[in-house]
Amino acid sequence: MTRAYCLTCQRPEKSCICHLITPVDNDIHVVILQHPLEVKQSKGSVTLLHQSLKSSQVIVGENFTDNSEIQLLFKKYDQQCAVLYPCDDAVILSEDNNDIIPPKCL
Repeated sequence: MTRAYCLTCQRPEKSCICHLITPVDNDIHVVILQHPLEVKQSKGSVTLLHQSLKSSQVIVGENFTDNSEIQLLFKKYDQQCAVLYPCDDAVILSEDNNDIIPPKCL
């Protein structure tokens, strides 16, 4: 007998995290880049984030340098893109910082 899965969070119904989703009507479109090995992670943080943000999408891949979806997004949003990723030389953004940071972590 196979287990029943939630169609939204893709978890077994007994482990469904949909009740934790808090919908946010975000103004900024968020693109979540996910490694293929993380797709089936039990934490489900990408699913939870994607389901919470009304304007978001998930792109799965290992290398996004030549990804056609990413290239279309860069054309659509021109220079209004930023890559958020924790690293040693990360720039801390605040409400006072209106600078647009060009993507450099691709």
